[in-house]
Amino acid sequence: MAALKMFHSRQFAAATVRSLLSINRWSEINIKKNDYSVYPPYYVRPVYKKEQQAALKGTEEAEHLAHAPIKAARNNETSSVFHDEFLRQFTNYIMKKGNKILARRLLEKSLENVKRIQLERYHKAEPQDKVGMELDPKIIMHKAIANCKPLLKLERIKRGGATYQVPIPVTDKNAQWVASKWMLEAARDKESNAHLPEKLAYELLDAFNNQNGLILGTCYQEETGFTQAMRSKSSLCSLQMELNIDHVNSLHRQAIVNF
Repeated sequence: MAALKMFHSRQFAAATVRSLLSINRWSEINIKKNDYSVYPPYYVRPVYKKEQQAALKGTEEAEHLAHAPIKAARNNETSSVFHDEFLRQFTNYIMKKGNKILARRLLEKSLENVKRIQLERYHKAEPQDKVGMELDPKIIMHKAIANCKPLLKLERIKRGGATYQVPIPVTDKNAQWVASKWMLEAARDKESNAHLPEKLAYELLDAFNNQNGLILGTCYQEETGFTQAMRSKSSLCSLQMELNIDHVNSLHRQAIVNF
């Protein structure tokens, strides 16, 4: 009798293991998701920026938020004066395989190298050249990315069975992402005997001083795009109703003047 009970218990255990192994992996993920607490729809997002809080002060929305339940802020949402949203995004661009600690260290080392190189140039420069020389690495990085931002991009538009490459303006968010991507690619394509912080620091300084190959490549791509778009007169006439050519031409002239 004891042996029969042991046999049935073993069969039950084996069937339980088989049923657990046969559960779909996605159903397990859904069960785990349901275990976490979910905010009801009437909870509002937190306003953690001091500038936004000052703008809301004394308004009806501020009175509504004072009595409404608020969600908890995320771990990357902070009101610190040292927080820079662009540096946080650039850290994500550097990151590989989710190793954010390493990406943050690489970016901090790059900014440190920028500071050291600028200080060396500052002490070696003539007194009249020291006036107006920027030493803040964050300002240098913002200006370097702004100098590499593309103003136009080529969009494929079909008209009459033919496909034309038409330049259109780029949004500021997309331009910032493209400039950051180009900056990292230029730093990683340099000689392999140097580490990424050193290569990225020199790329940022060259772009800050308008001496980087990225700026030359950006202007060349924009000029090439206009050449392809203006090559056919029929394409210009068919696209004139959809695109503001005067606005695009002004952007192109601005890019040439800046270059």
